[in-house]
Amino acid sequence: MRQLIATLLVSGILAACGGSPTTASVIPNDATAPAATATATVPATVEPTLTATSSRMVYSPTPSKSDQSQNFWNAPFELPDGLTSVPACDGDLEFTHRLVDLDGEFDLFFTPGWHVAPHDHMVYWLTGRLGHGTDAPTPGSQFSRRVQIFAPVDIYALTVIRWELSSPAGRVYNEWTTYLTTCDAHRLVFHHVEASDEILKLLDGTSPSCAESTREALADGNTEECRWIAASHIRAGTPMLWSSGYSAGFDFGLMLHGLTATELQTKPGYGYAINPWQPTSGNAVCPLAYFPEPHRSEYLKVLDMGCGPFNQDVPGTAMGFWLSSPTPQDARPIGQRIPDENQTLWLFTTDATPSTHRMTVGTRVPNLERGQYRFVYQDNGLVNRRWDEVVPGDVYCVELQRQTSFHTFDEVPVASLLVEVEPDGMTMKVASIAGGRCDGEGFSFGGAEQVFYR
Repeated sequence: MRQLIATLLVSGILAACGGSPTTASVIPNDATAPAATATATVPATVEPTLTATSSRMVYSPTPSKSDQSQNFWNAPFELPDGLTSVPACDGDLEFTHRLVDLDGEFDLFFTPGWHVAPHDHMVYWLTGRLGHGTDAPTPGSQFSRRVQIFAPVDIYALTVIRWELSSPAGRVYNEWTTYLTTCDAHRLVFHHVEASDEILKLLDGTSPSCAESTREALADGNTEECRWIAASHIRAGTPMLWSSGYSAGFDFGLMLHGLTATELQTKPGYGYAINPWQPTSGNAVCPLAYFPEPHRSEYLKVLDMGCGPFNQDVPGTAMGFWLSSPTPQDARPIGQRIPDENQTLWLFTTDATPSTHRMTVGTRVPNLERGQYRFVYQDNGLVNRRWDEVVPGDVYCVELQRQTSFHTFDEVPVASLLVEVEPDGMTMKVASIAGGRCDGEGFSFGGAEQVFYR
């Protein structure tokens, strides 16, 4: 049953339980516009049980800007009207309550899911399929268990978004996303959920974006896309959400606002980002590290793999996140988020299969289908080298196996990719070539290459 759910996710039948139902990366409209800062050093120690980083992934430190002004790239989001501040955390943020009651039907994965770019909710909670059928589920119909989700920590403000979706058969239905503000104005994010009665009561006096009142917005038959922003204290342990059941589970992420790149790099599962203001993973960490025991160990045991790192840029190599256009270095965009992740490329690893490296690609590379791929890496030569050993000076070739489920990939390569990193380490050329094998000893581009940038 779990294998079937995973296969359906990656096939895209259910938008693969990743991100908002309508956009690649949701940035709520109540966000302020923080400015960018440079990246900085990576700490020498990162908690090993939560890290998928290889010992050969060496990060190159660069100077850091510690400006915490209103233009700081990772400034906290603007609080709702009537709320001027939230309590400070007692030290680092720590959860105080479980998120769900685990049972044998749950699976947890660290993966980009159906996304291309690294993002803020790469921990996926598969809740278990209803019934025992093998037929693909009908979009807009419940096919997975709906499980109760509890507030893992005190919440002080919330943004609730109800998405209006349509199935191929024309049926209109809703999925929900919530952004929840904690102490120190950090944020939790949940996708593929539904608000509980407790949350809806809190929204009763709040004006939504789609109607005159919450009562009108929640009236029978009103499925219009809608947004609520409210200040309200939700105590840890409150049953606040349900998984929707319309996807294989729900997504859960944690974003640490107000921290510099240097400070973020000390957090378990974060990693290193050259331009952390670009993907929504730029201030995201593994949320499992913040649960109290015994829940932390229970959740990690179900995950059964490293949780992160969310950011895997290795300067001077191919490894990491690549964009379709250069990032301005003299006037960096304020609060930039990639407009279309289908134009990006992410070269990364997870420790679920430690002998392989992975790639997610959108639609920008001709003759290469959108999706996630892997290859078994080699320690020498120009074929199937690790991403963090693909360096300027040569054209490399990798033989790609396409992902078919969370657990499985094609048994043989289905495509091959030429890769060349330019001397500055900030530009890279790639091209898909015919066949799944890298034949020959020397490789060169034939004029159809695509250029990507840091």
